Amino acid sequence: NLWDAGGHWVAGSPNVPRVQPADADAAGFHDAVLAGEAYRVYTRWTDNRKFRIDVMQTGQGRRADFNSVMLSPASVVAPLLVGLPLLLLPVLFVVRCGLKPMRKLSDELAARKPDDLTPVRMDELVAELQPVVTEVNGTLHKLDDLLRRERNFLADAAHELRTPLAVISAQVDDVLHADTPEARAEAERGLQAGLGRANRLVGQLLTLARFEAKADKGEPADVADVVREVLAAYAREAREKSIQLAYRGPDQIPVGCAHHTLETALGNLIGNAIRYGRPGGQVIVRVDLEASLAFVLSVCDDGPGIAPEERARMFDRFWRGSQSGASGSGLGLAIVAAAIRQHNARIQVEDGIDGRGLCVKISVPGPDGSYAAG
Repeated sequence: NLWDAGGHWVAGSPNVPRVQPADADAAGFHDAVLAGEAYRVYTRWTDNRKFRIDVMQTGQGRRADFNSVMLSPASVVAPLLVGLPLLLLPVLFVVRCGLKPMRKLSDELAARKPDDLTPVRMDELVAELQPVVTEVNGTLHKLDDLLRRERNFLADAAHELRTPLAVISAQVDDVLHADTPEARAEAERGLQAGLGRANRLVGQLLTLARFEAKADKGEPADVADVVREVLAAYAREAREKSIQLAYRGPDQIPVGCAHHTLETALGNLIGNAIRYGRPGGQVIVRVDLEASLAFVLSVCDDGPGIAPEERARMFDRFWRGSQSGASGSGLGLAIVAAAIRQHNARIQVEDGIDGRGLCVKISVPGPDGSYAAG
């Protein structure tokens, strides 16, 4: 609307009320209510103040214009369609460049054959991936060592089983072709002995496999009770060689230890001490307690023992030593080592009774993981 200085309407839009705002002297933006409707008004006077110009818009019209401009799909989506790719392209470029060494490592591992356990070698390896490759190589080395040990074990087991099976086959032939009842009876006794040796070897192989797989711990039991049970089981064998068995330790040991693993380890140690001990000798089993409730189990004898330079290998599988008359499968001490690993125990080898023979000490950690001195 155009008004003169006297407040008379001069000209204006036909759809605008010809009503002058109440504040006739106002200038600039202000709000006004005309004919019952709210308006936003911009007022400007001419320099000589002869005419006044009012530019008005209803509140409803202002809101419609705002929504159509600021909140329309074009106003919202268009900037995103233009700006988002511009923002994402640098990010994608950086991520792609950063993941390139990882993809290279992934491709190198995927291209390997299943039996290829050689260390991973990558040129120009970024520092961030170096720890990953180091750990992968460490795992490959452990896996390669484990598989090599298992292959050696299978080869040794096959070799050890070949001998008793060949003996059994020959003894079966003797039984079938025996000419007299006495010869047949002798051949049958030999066959039974061969079957017993083969059965014992298979049993030892299975026991060793279970222990190395950490799948056979057994239920907790009192250590003193286990020691007495094992000594009683070997009493007859000891009497046949006039070997004296003795236990030195508390009547009750309040330290829970898996019955089967301890029994197996102790049985192999006592059995070896009797088998290789001198007639009329001694085998002493001793248990010492510590303040932390850990214990040290010692099996000592006064037999021929094992030379100091051979003691490092005495717990290897199928190792028999160089002492004369050695027999057996060579698995007994390997089973001992596998059994004590079930309890994170340590093993130590020393001279036996009065400096003769052998003494094997097993130190079992207490509940806090500390070791008893031994």
